[in-house]
Amino acid sequence: MTLDLDLNVKDLDKLISLLEDFEKSLDENFDKALDALMDKGIEVAKQNVPQEWSSGIVFEKQTLNAGTKVKRYALVAKDSSPVFQEWLNSKGERSGYYISLLYLSEFGSGWLADVKTPELTGVFGQGTMPNAKGHAFDYMGWSWYDMQGNYHRSIGVKPTYPMYKALSEMINQSDKMIAEIAKKLE
Repeated sequence: MTLDLDLNVKDLDKLISLLEDFEKSLDENFDKALDALMDKGIEVAKQNVPQEWSSGIVFEKQTLNAGTKVKRYALVAKDSSPVFQEWLNSKGERSGYYISLLYLSEFGSGWLADVKTPELTGVFGQGTMPNAKGHAFDYMGWSWYDMQGNYHRSIGVKPTYPMYKALSEMINQSDKMIAEIAKKLE
């Protein structure tokens, strides 16, 4: 854009008005782009959570204003319903703790047992989480009895990295969005 201005009050007022409009347009386009990036991040995060856990994890975007004109955005993940896992210990006593589905999705359950038994996948971890006795290198995995006395065995849970993959996609998309904003403002 080229402007032909003289140094007089009327032309300077016109220039100020044009710059204010440009600033407003830039802010609006930037906000739309960030909103779209957050939506894309949420979409990717949801795609990377095991289907059976999807109702237990909530992804949302938050706008964080620090009392300034500059907006900051955050992609937030929350456990909406942690799972209480119970079992009978070796003495037949009731034992258990809450398990974060978000934690398992992002980080897994620790080392996976070196077992080639596909029917064991998808069952909660194998004892390498904090305060666990540790079955990390037990080739049989982790076994326990549920509250009804049924025997279970697991090799652990592989992480699916929903937040990491969301961030990676948002970074990949940001260059394209900045280019689109620049094109609109030409």
